[in-house]
Amino acid sequence: VYRGDLNNTLNTPTLLIASPYDPATPLRNGRRLLAEMGRNARLIVNHAYGHSSRRDRSDCTDRVAKDYILHGILPKEQEIQCYANNKPYVPELVSDE
Repeated sequence: VYRGDLNNTLNTPTLLIASPYDPATPLRNGRRLLAEMGRNARLIVNHAYGHSSRRDRSDCTDRVAKDYILHGILPKEQEIQCYANNKPYVPELVSDE
């Protein structure tokens, strides 16, 4: 566990992903870390459901994460909004009756 300060400039800033609907690691924690890391991080607010950013697919989140991993490209904004492609239920199981 790193207990030092985060005031050193990193060569490659960190990409953080947090969801407002995550019961285990809530968005407020992602924003707190982003504030602490300053220019050393960017945050994707992944508007999906559950604990993992992979549970509900988001083309936007996938695109930003792939750009970062494959090409080292980060969003210019400190925080960007991405949304899940679908709602968190299976339409075939939902009845209007």
